[in-house]
Amino acid sequence: MKVSKSIPVSAVLSGLILATPTLADSYQFRTSVKGLTPKAESISGNSCKSILDAGGSTGSGVYTITPNGGPEIDVYCDMTADGGGWTLIAAQFETDALANWNEGIQPDYDPTLSAKKSLTLSSSEIPAHTQVAFGKHLQPTAVDFFNGTYTTGDIPKTTVSGLKTGKNFHLHRSSNHYYGYHDPDGATTTTTYPFWFNTLTFDEVGVQGFNWAFGPNGRSHDVDIAGYAMQGVKVTNTVEDYAWTVWVR
Repeated sequence: MKVSKSIPVSAVLSGLILATPTLADSYQFRTSVKGLTPKAESISGNSCKSILDAGGSTGSGVYTITPNGGPEIDVYCDMTADGGGWTLIAAQFETDALANWNEGIQPDYDPTLSAKKSLTLSSSEIPAHTQVAFGKHLQPTAVDFFNGTYTTGDIPKTTVSGLKTGKNFHLHRSSNHYYGYHDPDGATTTTTYPFWFNTLTFDEVGVQGFNWAFGPNGRSHDVDIAGYAMQGVKVTNTVEDYAWTVWVR
């Protein structure tokens, strides 16, 4: 775990705060540039959970992590919801949907979600984990979470047990088909509307739960239908201002 010491500010020029490093081996370089939210935290680890477990949490916010031994990246960590330690790995906004669930960090990447830009970390950027949560905006467990791992590719229909609600859910995503009403209880899939391909679905077993479903290809057809369902409500007739989010720990 790397902990940064305080920084004396030596100059402020054109909105950019310039910092002179102390003798610490590492330090937090804070910026105040228009369009960029300053990093709130200055502790790093392999994941948000590793920071929390090591006692390095200073609350929910942006932390620097080194997932899978790779380069450092900034991620949003929720340190309180259902035990905390959640790393935000995907956030889909209807007005900026990403068809590529493995896109990786791009120039417009904003883990705070304040810019309302969608993000999907690549498989190499997602930290090692044993649990996955489906959330609403910066609420990681708004829908539920379960034991398992997340993949950025196709996900065959898989049944998982929610650890928050005690309900069972189907998890599904396919690049060449989908389930009617995004309800994997159905016996067969349909290819009537190809813009629904690639929809990530997390739906309660046994009912049309409308728990969590987002189809990024729907954005090319009609922005209103990219976000299909959230927390028991079908929301295809309006444009929501929150993000459909996926978290791991």
